[in-house]
Amino acid sequence: MKISRFLSIASIVISRSWGYIFSLLFLFLLKIRGMEGGKGLKIHPTVTMSNWLCNLKMGRGCVLHRGVRISIARRAKLVLKDKVWISYYSIIIASSGSKIVIGKNTMFGGNCTIVSADHDISDKMSLRESGHVVGDIIIGDNCWIGANCVITKGVRIGDGAIIGACSVVTKDIPSMAIAVGTPARVIKYRVVKNV
Repeated sequence: MKISRFLSIASIVISRSWGYIFSLLFLFLLKIRGMEGGKGLKIHPTVTMSNWLCNLKMGRGCVLHRGVRISIARRAKLVLKDKVWISYYSIIIASSGSKIVIGKNTMFGGNCTIVSADHDISDKMSLRESGHVVGDIIIGDNCWIGANCVITKGVRIGDGAIIGACSVVTKDIPSMAIAVGTPARVIKYRVVKNV
């Protein structure tokens, strides 16, 4: 009984220590590649970041969970402000000529997708050869984006907004709004009680 308890505690200590060491190493490598900020960053070992990481700015205390994928094009910008929490298997793609900004204390559920470009469907060529239409994505402070949400190009989500699980955000969502559906629409507004 005592040995199994000791082993259990030892495994927890080792796994947490390894996670901390990995985060420090990953932060060091990101800074070498030109990333700004990131003090107190927590990154799971399975996170993948590609392309122009010098266009990435992370605030303090950001958390990137298992399987998160981030891709930043050459003329794009990605800003994660302080304490942004991105949950399991979410994808962020900052396309060339666009900017994605995620506000302080904003949290994402698992499997969310944020993409700042779409195919140019007015082009007469095949979609594979068509150009792209890009647009900035700005998400305010203290937002909650539920699991399996998709946020498309050119969208602004106001401070304190909540996006319900499995929603597709194609238009702006005002501050303190609760929006759900495909496409997402506002169903009510949050009322915050001062304590």
